[in-house]
Amino acid sequence: MFAFIDESGHTGSAIDDVQQPTYNTLAIFSKINLDTRHWSSIAELCLELDVKELHGAELGDKLEYVAAVLYPLLQSSSPEFFLCSIDKDYLAITKLFDTVFDPYENLGARNHSYQIRFLRLLLLTKLCEITEKSVAFRFYQECLFAKSQTQADAVLVECCTSILSNIERLPDARSKELLADALKWAILNPAKLTTYNTRKQDRWRHLPNIVAFLPMLDMLAKAAKRNRTKVHRIVHDEQQQVAKNLEEIHKVASTNKTYDVVNLFDNGYLLLKTLKASDFQIKRSVESPGLQIVDVCLYLFARREFVKLHAHEIPNSMMLLMYLATHGKAFDFSLSSLHQECTRTYNKIMALDLSEEDLTKGKRILEEAETRWKQRLASGISQSDEEETT
Repeated sequence: MFAFIDESGHTGSAIDDVQQPTYNTLAIFSKINLDTRHWSSIAELCLELDVKELHGAELGDKLEYVAAVLYPLLQSSSPEFFLCSIDKDYLAITKLFDTVFDPYENLGARNHSYQIRFLRLLLLTKLCEITEKSVAFRFYQECLFAKSQTQADAVLVECCTSILSNIERLPDARSKELLADALKWAILNPAKLTTYNTRKQDRWRHLPNIVAFLPMLDMLAKAAKRNRTKVHRIVHDEQQQVAKNLEEIHKVASTNKTYDVVNLFDNGYLLLKTLKASDFQIKRSVESPGLQIVDVCLYLFARREFVKLHAHEIPNSMMLLMYLATHGKAFDFSLSSLHQECTRTYNKIMALDLSEEDLTKGKRILEEAETRWKQRLASGISQSDEEETT
């Protein structure tokens, strides 16, 4: 199968751009190579419209006509659509959370509150309640993309101090304790946390492009399994800044040395078997009709509210948008998706019929975990320190 991937909303590390608060990447996945099947059709369409390539944002009034042409082309290819949406404000705070509250480096953070998915996400919701967006954005831009270790440490301390000053906003004592202990330790030991990276390529792994790419690969791999086939080629729109990062991720995911399935335990699993030996190409959109088709579809998705509002005036655009929606799946990385997952899991837990014995056992497990944390804190040795010593 063949995948064609394009993106919108890329602003580099400037993720506080109010004009583009969301990063989206869309893949068209088909058993047909769109580049070879539709090369002449797209070339003729571009010639008719007097444009070098199809680019949604530049088509203007021509977009409605283009949608009418693309709809039957896509139908003939029977594609699936996969969308990854990254809310940039949520990305900023999750990066802060994973930096500060990872017990691997932070002795003030509890291992059991981070390693269990529901407890980790629940703690993240609490952090969101007391962290201003401006603080999260500052951490992301000036700490993770700092020009020096000194700058990264200073910004980390200032951001953690600002968040800690809001701790009393939380209604429950346990959340205050868990967050405060980790924040205080980070303030006193900023150099112990991994923030600054000397190589640009390592800093770029924090960009939305990279965050979205692995979930996209996973969706493609699982779709190939459903279709009882393999991913033959992935064509990605040219991204000079992160091209090496994307190539490295694909290389790791597709090499025969990588496990067919990567078990992430309560975080699910990554299916990589159908990606093995797949080809990864980065092209300019003018060289790929498939990428041009993705660009138009992605542009319509970004303007979906406008299209729905004016459906009677632009029926072809609405028809193509609905086709995308009914033949697609999405990965949503947002505060809304966080709250939905937490609510579902919380309701499921509260519906359990637990005996007194179950509750007593649970309390004992928690007490033992808390005791181990206190011992680790008193020793002053983190897991990362232990590995360096070894």
